[in-house]
Amino acid sequence: MRNWLSILLLLFLTTATQADELQSVVLADQWGNEQRLSSDTEQLIFSNHKDGSAWVKQSLQALDVSDMDERHWLYVANIASMPKLITKLFAIPKMRDYAFPIALARDKTIVEAWPKKDGFVAIYSLNNLAIESVEYFNSADAVRVYLESK
Repeated sequence: MRNWLSILLLLFLTTATQADELQSVVLADQWGNEQRLSSDTEQLIFSNHKDGSAWVKQSLQALDVSDMDERHWLYVANIASMPKLITKLFAIPKMRDYAFPIALARDKTIVEAWPKKDGFVAIYSLNNLAIESVEYFNSADAVRVYLESK
């Protein structure tokens, strides 16, 4: 029995997705356009809470970023826990005023394995979907300063 458990554990560990590599995914943005997390993405900006979304918004507006593809950046906001009525009537219409796309993670399973810390924005430096580093930020200024360096 112990050998079978060892074999099953080994099989699980070798087939499980590595925590340091993300899967390619296509998400709709606030305008309904496709946004792709792909091997071309070099910086993945991930907000997992309302304050973090505001920090990213302030940072991207201050940097006057409108073409994220050109920079090989992708901004993903986890909105899975937001009530659907609030999302549809208020949040998304407000987001449509932004000059940059926001890939909207409406299903928590898409981002649940991504590295994150409560109360922080995470920015992943990627190389062919492999996470080379993760930085965490707890203010708009910190996010802006980091993105200015990229």
